[in-house]
Amino acid sequence: VLFRVELIDPQHTMAGKKRTITAVILLTLVDITANTIAYLNGGSLNKFNHDINFFSIFTSLLDLWALGLLRVCVLFGAVLSVLYNTRDAVPRIKLSRSWIGILPAAVCAYTFVKLLLYSEKEVKFPHKPWFWANFVGNIVGSAVFYFNWTLLSRISPQESHTYTSINTAEGTTEETERLLGGEEKTSNKKGRKKKSNFSSVEKLF
Repeated sequence: VLFRVELIDPQHTMAGKKRTITAVILLTLVDITANTIAYLNGGSLNKFNHDINFFSIFTSLLDLWALGLLRVCVLFGAVLSVLYNTRDAVPRIKLSRSWIGILPAAVCAYTFVKLLLYSEKEVKFPHKPWFWANFVGNIVGSAVFYFNWTLLSRISPQESHTYTSINTAEGTTEETERLLGGEEKTSNKKGRKKKSNFSSVEKLF
């Protein structure tokens, strides 16, 4: 009996992969956008020049914004690896879940240390929403980073495979002859092995 087996990924698997990657990209963009707006106090681009020229680890918040940029770069690198090589990238992302949590944990720890450093330099904290949004946004962004990494690790790394076998209804004549010829060769080899076994037994007797 001739048959053809085709193993193709279900459409919902591909759709799930696209939805997951889209959600990760959107959450990452929201993270960096919110942190940038909070850092710029709503839209003051001169803050970049000022903090670069007069950077102080006690009062400048440029380093907190840079940590958000680091999260975005790592996540976009993971997304690109999943897009171009899902089969190898997803297992590696799953294996790295045990230690990738060090990054958001370190960012959260540095955020609290930054708050303490600011209190050492300034007597009072400024009562401005933009100031506190930098710290809260960094902590929330770290949690979103690990959540996005978990989403990427749950993508199915299946690929499409097609196996063509003999099928009287669907297979072509060439396929049938080629596969039948292979079966005949296999049966001939088995017959020869049996004959050689019988002859060796006769010699033994």
